[in-house]
Amino acid sequence: MRITNGMIVTSFLSNLQTNQAKMDKYTAQLSSGRKIVRLSDDPVGVYKSLTARQRLANYEQYQRNLITARNWSEQCESTLQELSSKLTSIKSEVVNAASTGIKNDGDRQNIAVLMSELRDTVKDALNTVVGDQYIFAGYNTSNQPLTFAKDADGNDTDTILYNGLDLSNVTDVVNKTAIEKEQSQTISLEVGYSLQMDISMTAIDVVGVGDNNFFKTMNDIIGLMNSDSSTDDVAGELSGYLGKLDGAHERITSCLVKAGAMTTQIDILDERYSEDVINYNEIRSQIEDIDSAETIMDWKMAEAVYKQSLSAGARVIMPTLLDFLQ
Repeated sequence: MRITNGMIVTSFLSNLQTNQAKMDKYTAQLSSGRKIVRLSDDPVGVYKSLTARQRLANYEQYQRNLITARNWSEQCESTLQELSSKLTSIKSEVVNAASTGIKNDGDRQNIAVLMSELRDTVKDALNTVVGDQYIFAGYNTSNQPLTFAKDADGNDTDTILYNGLDLSNVTDVVNKTAIEKEQSQTISLEVGYSLQMDISMTAIDVVGVGDNNFFKTMNDIIGLMNSDSSTDDVAGELSGYLGKLDGAHERITSCLVKAGAMTTQIDILDERYSEDVINYNEIRSQIEDIDSAETIMDWKMAEAVYKQSLSAGARVIMPTLLDFLQ
């Protein structure tokens, strides 16, 4: 077959275009720092990269949720530890007041004042907030859950309400149903694929209901200390409340164990997600990011081939009549 000059020029221009496209590809990679500049560069790689990015976005959101969960659990644990210490002090004061032959009526009234203050500190502790949210309030995170009931004149009484409910009154069916509904309210966060974690507990779980309600027990103890009953009668009845205080302490301990277990689970998930984020970042980097040294070497080779093509073209493309006419 006869090879014409036109065929040589056509072949040359095709090869020159190919070499220029290679050099343009490596130039784009070096300037962007990415292997995949256009979707057509590697459709399979684009799919894998998007999958890795989606997984990373999910894990990063889970980690943000874990930060919120950790803040709640740590504050909850700290509050419960404080309450446990308060219960120890309260029990000690009750034992002190129940000592016959040592404490008189005036001493018990002074202890009653102290007990009132300790009761109020427990109430304030259960009104603790993380950010601007009350963590022992169920769904009612924007309003203070524990408040004093008001009398007809609008003055505070000794009765402490939880979200407007008297926890000591379980004889009223309507009130009891409302308490059960409030107790079932827990706030959950998604901390994994189809994995929900309860990050809160209600004050009802901590203080109990009915005759075992902590605030009712405290009010009964305070009222007994301020009563006109005989010293022996007061001492005997106070000793009877030690069992209820032990029960209150057990509830707090149970809640404390739950908060500690929550913190442990958060630590395990956080460690796992940190490793997963590292792994998927490596996968994404292998697909998307260039090896600078290798890409520079490829670019230099493409540049050399392109320059050689231009040099060859200067010899291949023969002058025409038009060149002489110009």
